[in-house]
Amino acid sequence: MKKHLGFILFFTAIIFIFLSKLIFIKETFLNGDYLVQFFPWSKIYSEAIKNFTFPFWVGDINSGFPLVAEGQVGAFYPLNIILFFLLPFNAAYNYSIIIHFILAGIFIYIYARKLGADEWGGALSALVFCFGSGYAGCFYNIITLRTLAWFPLGLFIIEKYFDTRKLRFCLYLGIILGIQLLAGFAQMAVYSALFYMVYFFYGLWIQKNLKIKDIAKIAIAFIVAAILFFPQLILSLKMIGLSTRAQGSLGFSLWGSFNPLNLISLCFPKIIIYGSQFYIGIFTLIFFILAIRASKRELKLKPVFMIFLVSFFFALGAYNPFYVLFIKMTHFYGFRNPSKFIFFSVFAAAVLSGWGFTRFFKTKDVKEKIHALRASALFISVNMLILVLLTVITRLFKEKILEIGKWYVTNHIFGKEFHRYGLQTYFSKIDALYNQLVSITSLSNGFVLISLSLCVLAVFLSVYLIRHKDAARFYRVFFMAGILFDLFIFSFYGTGFRGNIKPFSSLKITHNKILDIIKFDKDTFRIMPFALASKNMPWWIRPCANILVDVETIASYSPLVQQSYKESLSSLEVIDNSLGVIYPEKQSIGDKQELLRVLNVKYIIASEELNFDFIEKVIFEDGIWLYKLKACLPRIFFTADISDSYKKPGKTRYLDVLNYKDGFCEVELSSDIDGFLVFSENNYPGWTACVDGVRVPILKVKDVIQAVKLCAGKHNVIFEYRPYNVSEK
Repeated sequence: MKKHLGFILFFTAIIFIFLSKLIFIKETFLNGDYLVQFFPWSKIYSEAIKNFTFPFWVGDINSGFPLVAEGQVGAFYPLNIILFFLLPFNAAYNYSIIIHFILAGIFIYIYARKLGADEWGGALSALVFCFGSGYAGCFYNIITLRTLAWFPLGLFIIEKYFDTRKLRFCLYLGIILGIQLLAGFAQMAVYSALFYMVYFFYGLWIQKNLKIKDIAKIAIAFIVAAILFFPQLILSLKMIGLSTRAQGSLGFSLWGSFNPLNLISLCFPKIIIYGSQFYIGIFTLIFFILAIRASKRELKLKPVFMIFLVSFFFALGAYNPFYVLFIKMTHFYGFRNPSKFIFFSVFAAAVLSGWGFTRFFKTKDVKEKIHALRASALFISVNMLILVLLTVITRLFKEKILEIGKWYVTNHIFGKEFHRYGLQTYFSKIDALYNQLVSITSLSNGFVLISLSLCVLAVFLSVYLIRHKDAARFYRVFFMAGILFDLFIFSFYGTGFRGNIKPFSSLKITHNKILDIIKFDKDTFRIMPFALASKNMPWWIRPCANILVDVETIASYSPLVQQSYKESLSSLEVIDNSLGVIYPEKQSIGDKQELLRVLNVKYIIASEELNFDFIEKVIFEDGIWLYKLKACLPRIFFTADISDSYKKPGKTRYLDVLNYKDGFCEVELSSDIDGFLVFSENNYPGWTACVDGVRVPILKVKDVIQAVKLCAGKHNVIFEYRPYNVSEK
């Protein structure tokens, strides 16, 4: 423990520097996708797990939603179960993030040490991995953190297998991969599995020691992972098959490719307008380049460098003709955003940089250091020149740039797949992007000025060290402090880190009068937000943020939302499958009024005034209107005919809802005529129905909700969601 004490103290200090407000539960990740996905979903999960169950079915969104099947909540992930069971929700949510930062740092530290980095080098790897563009950039979300925190541990275990050839290490690897698959981001876990294979086979091949039994052993690791993942897999595969992801396309799979022009972010991450950043710190480049040069002869570095090359190659996506050809040949359209591979590039760069840091200050080979210093100085100088050229060009050729931009959106964006806005909207975006480009290439921008200053300092130090050929320990402290300062500044503007952290007080309720009317209404009903694209809408009405105020909605936000449900409500623009929503036409409410009644909608919350004879205004508050839908239908009703109209429920002697909760509904009724009992709940596979104890088929109503056929008389009807039900309805 003593030999690692320096790292323990250093990394503990870093965690407090970057995450102190999360530690003391003053702030948390609440902006963007966190507010409309991860935070409310985690709250539901926390409540369920404390009641010794899982949120297989959630009634608050999407007219009912199979949350566990969606996967991103990480229902079966061991650390989630422990933390959300033991801790209050806010503490569990925050400490889940903090613990995974800690795990990521510890695991990459021990892995870097295994490859030959000393304590300083291991600490640098942890700093860059956790607070470079991988995590501090947070250019995706916290489930990326949960999934990839375990990746360096998996590689460490493979290295232990290389040393011993013992089967137990393959079993350990299988458990680690299984944990990653359960963490909530299966796509990144699958990528991890790919790189485990690359590392395993390439590592043994360069050692000239690959045998048939090694292949059998690594196969066992993947079998173990598959067994652990199986309960989640069978639920998620069902949901994927019903979602828009099942109808993927080439354009979908290439969306979010890493633009090679974004490599300028290695020196100037602030000037990236769109796409992922690749940032490990400016001073770090010296040690990264040294390690790349050394990997030609250092066997232990070759597999890491291979991960870097392969991941960057795949991250290019649409800019890589070989990747495009592979996607076309395999028709593998399920995964989008190839830039997610950059996480692995950042990881490899962090490991190589830590090793290079150790080598730089320990080697007696002066030429090796001079080569690294010259290469880094040249690279940084070229990037500074590019910044100057960008600054000059954007000022001198404004009209030409805008003309090219408008030509591009007209011919390559407007009307194309996943681009739903009008041409004038895109023209406005071009103007906004140009103004942003001018701003971020200006030396009056503080962050750009800091990056430029660090670049100049890095070049100066490189020249100085080349001349003096001295790398005393003082410089080691100086470089580490400089990299820490650099990454700390980066955390303020790196995509998604500080910008997504907000105080819990930001959840203060607005439009209280509207919410009070909804909350005080004791009926069971749903609401519909109209014009979600409007910035005036209160935060609590956005799906799935409505969960936080205990209001049920027909709206939803998930990449795996049902295609049939989305299509049924398409014109209302209340279903976001992670590709965004646009402003709906007012007439869409009139066109869908019958469907809204069937979906148990009682209130419509709108950011603009509506005039229809089938709704009545309830209240106007701070730019938001609340309307009530006339003749709205209850959650459960009896009708004589489900193929015609639902303006009025059918008459029954009585209809009592004996028990209604998420995933379960029991009803007792008596009628004088044959008819149908309609249950306004999303008709998703896994729902079963029993009438008087006998299993009966569920009928689809309006292609979205459920019903059962009943004969005249008294009946007991039970609807129940059974997630692992595989029998036919």
